[in-house]
Amino acid sequence: MTKVSVVMPIYNVEDYLKDSLYGLLNQSLEDIEIICVNDGSTDNSSEILNDFSQTDSRVKVIDQENSGAGIARNKGMKMAQGEYIHFIDADDIVTIDMLEKLYDNAIRNDSDFVVFKVARFDEKNVNYKHPIFNLEKVFPNVDFNNFSFSHSDIKMNVLNYSFAPWTKFYKREFLEKNNLEFPDISSYNDVLIHVKSMLKASKISFVPEFLYFYRLDNANSITNDPTKHFNIFNVISSVEDFLIEEGFMDEYKNEFDLFKINQISRHMGPPVTEEYFKVAKNEFLSIDVSNNPLIKKTDLENYEVALSLSADERDKFEDYLNLVHLQNKNEKLEKSIKKLNERYVEQQDIQKNILSSYSWKITKPLRSIKNHSLKESLLSKSNRYVFYKGNYSKLKKSNKTLRKKNERLEKNYEKIFNDKNQLSSKKDALIEEKSQLIKEKKQLINEKKQLIKENECLIEEKDELTHEKDDLNEILDSILNYLDNKNSSVPKVSVVIPVYNVEKYLAECLDSVVNQTLTDIEIICVNDGSTDNSLAILNEYAKSDERINVFSKENGGQGSARNLGMKNSVGEFIYFLDSDDYMSSEMLEELYHNAIFNNSDMVLSKIARFNNNSFEIDFNRP
Repeated sequence: MTKVSVVMPIYNVEDYLKDSLYGLLNQSLEDIEIICVNDGSTDNSSEILNDFSQTDSRVKVIDQENSGAGIARNKGMKMAQGEYIHFIDADDIVTIDMLEKLYDNAIRNDSDFVVFKVARFDEKNVNYKHPIFNLEKVFPNVDFNNFSFSHSDIKMNVLNYSFAPWTKFYKREFLEKNNLEFPDISSYNDVLIHVKSMLKASKISFVPEFLYFYRLDNANSITNDPTKHFNIFNVISSVEDFLIEEGFMDEYKNEFDLFKINQISRHMGPPVTEEYFKVAKNEFLSIDVSNNPLIKKTDLENYEVALSLSADERDKFEDYLNLVHLQNKNEKLEKSIKKLNERYVEQQDIQKNILSSYSWKITKPLRSIKNHSLKESLLSKSNRYVFYKGNYSKLKKSNKTLRKKNERLEKNYEKIFNDKNQLSSKKDALIEEKSQLIKEKKQLINEKKQLIKENECLIEEKDELTHEKDDLNEILDSILNYLDNKNSSVPKVSVVIPVYNVEKYLAECLDSVVNQTLTDIEIICVNDGSTDNSLAILNEYAKSDERINVFSKENGGQGSARNLGMKNSVGEFIYFLDSDDYMSSEMLEELYHNAIFNNSDMVLSKIARFNNNSFEIDFNRP
């Protein structure tokens, strides 16, 4: 049986499809099948799928008329033969070891499904700050390789978290046993199967790693189509029916009411229709929020503002939500700036200690070999930090202004909460206030963008300093090893030269070795049963240079000669040289310094070809 079936619904994703498929075909777990359901694509997606299926037999293509991602996933699920099933969107990407890690965790814990961390990304950035399914805080100090849980342990995740199918790695037997499939609707088709699988699973496990990257900037995504939002009312009704039928409603009543408020209020501002706004208000009236401890103050305020407005005033609800969002952003930005300031002071102290240390001074000659501008770069980053530090006072003043404006705006909206019965008489005043709010909102947005830009610069500079600090630590480790070996009796390099009947070229070869700028070497020459004058030449050179050691053996080929030389070598590094070749005078010194600098197991170098008959050296084919 195939270990994993990957099911991928595809509709007009020619710009992203290749990247997604390459990530799956290069998985470290090779025992997989990739079921691609082409949902009536009108772009070049179908041709891309056919090319991949002809190249790799694991890629299986199913074509259907455009019916939506839910129906496409159901069709792929029925065709799947894998022990486990994972749903992937065709515009997203995954790590190359994702399936192996999820499968190993699932087998170890006998999981009905596995969840994991998901990061969001676009063409410019990857956001790791708010990962989907971050359960390390819920289960601290747990070995997730040997740990499973159920819905009662993570109640908030059942109805108020990511519903996306690609956040779960399902056991196929679990899906079939519980008749789990996606409903035939164009949007929100993943909500009901998420709720059902959460409540029916007896063993859920977690991999605490970012394995999946969700794309935010696909303009063709169904999440960007406001005409589909009306489906949420049918979905909420289906979830309510399931909770009642399966006996979960009493246990999850508070979570369900919060789910209902959150899902409906997400789309109450323009461009949602007047009909949506009216239905949303009626749904809100059916919710008892008075004794629900899960409903936060902001959720309750959203609820009350929505009920206070008419359908014609729904644009005010969008303004209100934008204001709340901006206030939250400003608060987070203030905290972020404060933390960055503290980290900046800490980094300055670390940098001063490094630059004034004895280790920094003694590494100067070696650093010049690899990157003579490392210190200048570090100082340049420091100067830029000083510049940004000087702007902190400006940022704080700007934030203070923002807080004052936010306080004034909050007071204006408090009137809406306290004077609901007088809204009709104050309509003209609210319209005028709305115009002022829009102007101030634009100003706040511009100031926020500037703050975010400065914040991103500080974060980027901090990351660069951290990386350069790590580089410095590696350099220091290398130089310490270098100094430890400097006074040792062990030669830095052993040069092993197998010799057989090369009297014509041997002297030139040996001259290039004994005249190396790196003098702390040993030269091991293995005479492989030569019948010409090669051995006499070796002995003559050995008399004049004590670094040369000559060994003789019966003819057995270059391999056995090199092995004998290697057994008798004691150098820190070994270099094999053919006896009819020669090297530049500084070659061993450059190779040795490169190896020490990078702590290398092996160093490669370019070579040139030459012909004694033509006296030409070919540098064009290194």
